[in-house]
Amino acid sequence: MSLADLEHAAILLRDHLGADTGSAIDCRGDSTGPDMTSVWTIVVELVLNRRSRSTQTPVPENSPLSEAAACSKLSTLELAALLEKSRLSTRLAAPLAALARWWADTVSVPDPDDASVGDRRDQLPWEVRRKRASRSLETVRGVSRELGERIRLFALGEPVVPVSRAAQRVFCRHGWLDLQSEYDDWQSTLSRWAESCDLDRRQITLWLDELGSRWCGPKPKCDECPLNDLLPRGGPYELNGE
Repeated sequence: MSLADLEHAAILLRDHLGADTGSAIDCRGDSTGPDMTSVWTIVVELVLNRRSRSTQTPVPENSPLSEAAACSKLSTLELAALLEKSRLSTRLAAPLAALARWWADTVSVPDPDDASVGDRRDQLPWEVRRKRASRSLETVRGVSRELGERIRLFALGEPVVPVSRAAQRVFCRHGWLDLQSEYDDWQSTLSRWAESCDLDRRQITLWLDELGSRWCGPKPKCDECPLNDLLPRGGPYELNGE
């Protein structure tokens, strides 16, 4: 694989899919940080949509899911009932409960009206909390490495690219990487793509999600894919088990 392939891929994807990550929050922010409710909403939406990138499910309006503090006080069973009421998968209750506790432990700030928490000046700056939250994500039960990196990228503003199944299919079928490649090799290659083409890592992630959803699924539709011209002469490489 050469950088020329990745640069060509970026041009083709920009032409076919556009380059728009949507409205974004400054996740890194200053010492006060971004609006915490908005960041938590991103976390919840990433969980709700982790199985489907083509149909985006928003956080239900006026739902306790939109408040991290409210979620952290609910048991997994209570969260499951809440999800079922909103016609959402109850399987998401466990990771949401774990993430709400993670949020309370590493991200949330004291209520200024709550005298029991002491002087607000003692709270950690946002940048410290953000980095601590990012490091601790891998310890949250029920959160896969890919979901954790989506949270790090879209909610915490970390410079990572999630290694999704869609990314693996696209790169392996073009012969750019092998399924047996080390995880660090995947991260290095995806990050190099972002840096060499001056691309937002969120944009790369959204492009790969779209490719996986529309063309590069278990049964590829290579003739219709924007990256068809970059396939090997003999056609796409086969993936074991698909």
